[in-house]
Amino acid sequence: MTAAALLLALSGCGDDESPEPNLDPTPTEETSPADATSSPTSKPTEPFDAEGSETHAGRLKTDGPDERAVAEAWVAYWEVRGTAYHEAEVDVDALGEVARGEAVEEIVNYVAELQSDGEHLVGDTRVGVSKVEIQGSSAAVQGCLQGKRRVAGEAPGPIQYATVVGTLTKVGDTWLVDTKTVTGDKKCKA
Repeated sequence: MTAAALLLALSGCGDDESPEPNLDPTPTEETSPADATSSPTSKPTEPFDAEGSETHAGRLKTDGPDERAVAEAWVAYWEVRGTAYHEAEVDVDALGEVARGEAVEEIVNYVAELQSDGEHLVGDTRVGVSKVEIQGSSAAVQGCLQGKRRVAGEAPGPIQYATVVGTLTKVGDTWLVDTKTVTGDKKCKA
């Protein structure tokens, strides 16, 4: 399937009229779990290394099952994204279950670039969520990424950090990632 056909198949168009949540996109140093005012908060999983290609859920600060579902959908998106970059191949079904629109397009385009260069990525990523806001069938998430990903064959470097925000839309019972934006690269806790 060509990249263009894949984009058309997965982009998804919504007629959703729900207002879009608005998280402050200003990156901040994440608070420690002891500072959290909401629950439940999950702990990071291990091992976290520069080999393989695993995506680990970090701290997911949520308040209630609806926010938890959004946070878990966000992590699932990063899992599919990481697998696509590691295999330099898009699993159309898996991607369609976690993303649509711009979020799909970004993955498809980068995988095409990896394929063109004969490359793939290795190394783990940890995804944390520090804030979730839901309005109707729209949600926004703010969090942190810690990565040890690199092009296969390159020497491992230091942990890379990114503060990120994203938007999701609920389609049926499933939250799908629409957009993700990197808002900074300062050290943060995932």
